[in-house]
Order: sequence, then structure tokens, then C-alpha cells
Amino acid sequence: MLITTFNRADLLLEAIESVRQQTYQNFEIIVADDGSTDETADRCAPLDGAIRYFRLEHSGTPEIPRNHAIDLARGELIAFLDDDDLWQPAYLERQIELFDREPAIGFTYGNVCFLYPDGSISTPRMLARHQQAESIFDHLLGGSFIYPSTLIVRRTLFQELGPIDTDVSSQGDFAHLLRLAYHARAACLTEALVLIRRHPQNLSQQREIQDVQNIATILERWRMSGQLTPRQQLHARRTLSHLYNHVGIDRLSHKSAAEAQSFFTKSIRRNPFQRRAWLSLTRSYFTHS
Repeated sequence: MLITTFNRADLLLEAIESVRQQTYQNFEIIVADDGSTDETADRCAPLDGAIRYFRLEHSGTPEIPRNHAIDLARGELIAFLDDDDLWQPAYLERQIELFDREPAIGFTYGNVCFLYPDGSISTPRMLARHQQAESIFDHLLGGSFIYPSTLIVRRTLFQELGPIDTDVSSQGDFAHLLRLAYHARAACLTEALVLIRRHPQNLSQQREIQDVQNIATILERWRMSGQLTPRQQLHARRTLSHLYNHVGIDRLSHKSAAEAQSFFTKSIRRNPFQRRAWLSLTRSYFTHS
């Protein structure tokens, strides 16, 4: 299993410990350090033998160290864990059961709970429709909902489909998920056995608008690929309309009316019935840049 990390030594050790506490113990741990400048290397050194640790030059994106770790992995299955997330003890055992039960599946994903700074834990977060693994590609056309820390993939799929994308910074995982979902069968672990930390240092919280634009870029590629059915095209266009409207509202809040109008126009072109975009576009003309 693979953990990518950057300057989170304390949280990383907690993540590693959650792996060590698994009821299923047939695994290797690879820690891919994206150029940490804190004590991560020193804290991992005593763990030699228990983990394989390597440090890269800082890239600023988890996809690059993940790809390096995938190349080093020796197992048939590759599991991922972010350095600030935790696995409950039965997590790996339950996921492996899915692979054993359905040998034809290529990857699994699962439900999560949020872990807040005060130690409280949310109720399970995954919507019921997202647990329908047979329709996962169609659901992903509506946007990203799978956390990497719940993902286990057969190594052969990386060999067949290539590495995780690095040209859409912060959303390479989503691009690869769509590729996986299009080409392979999936299974969902409906039990919420992964804890996702919610804190101000979450990358996803720091760069939300950039993430939205990257997701739009990925969906536009699929829309233009010729691989989508008419129904999937419609779904993708509706999602893009929503995303562009969201970015436009953000641009308008930063007093960038002209830029906002460009995104509202994109939203309307993808879905002329997007009422919010029409209203936002009208409002933008009363906002000075």
C-alpha cells in the first residue's frame, strides 16, 4: 500500500499506525515523500524494514510521488492512503473480500466518515447512488466523489491504462478514476471504514476553485473524445454547466466581472436551461470590474 506525504510527520505516523493495526496483514508499506522539509525522514528512519521510504524533489502535487510509488510496488493489488487519513482495522480485510468474491473486478472504492479536529466523527458521507458500482462511470461524469484513501486497484490496470495523470494538477486522480471506471469493473465497500480528516491544511479545501476548473478540463476531454453515449454526453454537459457557473460566481465575488461573464456564458452554452447561470450573468452586468 502507498502513502504520499509532505511535511506532515505526526499525521503520517498515525496513518502508518492505522495500517499496522489492520486485521489483514499481507501487505507492504511504501511512503513516497514529496520533498518534505520537516522531520519526516528522521521520523521514518527507525521504521526501516517495516516500510519502504523514499524522498523526491518537491513537486507540489501528490500524483507524481504516487506514480513513483506505483513503479516500486510489488503486490498484485495497490492500495492508497493519504498521509492525513486513517483506516479502521477491518478496512483491508473487507476490501480484499470484495476482490476474492468477484475476481473480475479491477478496482474497489469505499464509504468514508469525516474526522474533525475536535475528534468527533461524522456519519457516513457517500450517497446511496454512488455506492452502485455498476454505474460508477456515469456517476463520475457528475464529478469526483471517491477519496483516494478508499481506492485499491489491480496492478495490471496501471500497466494497461498508464500512470496517474500529472497534467491536470490536483485532479490527476479523478482523471485516472474516469479511465479506470470506463475500462474496468468496480466494487464498492459500503461500510465507512476510512476516516478523512477535515482541517484547514487539506489541499482540497485550499484550492477548491482550481480543482473545479481541473475537473471541468477533464470532463471536456471526455465530452470531445467520442467515447460517450448521448445520455452520458448530456450528463457531462450538465455537470460542466454547473462547474462553470460555480467558477463564475467565484470570479464575480472577486470583482472580476468580465471573467465571470465568460464562465457564465460557458455554463449556458453547455446547458441553455441553466437558470442560475442566466441569473448570474444578468447580475454580473451590474458589477464593475
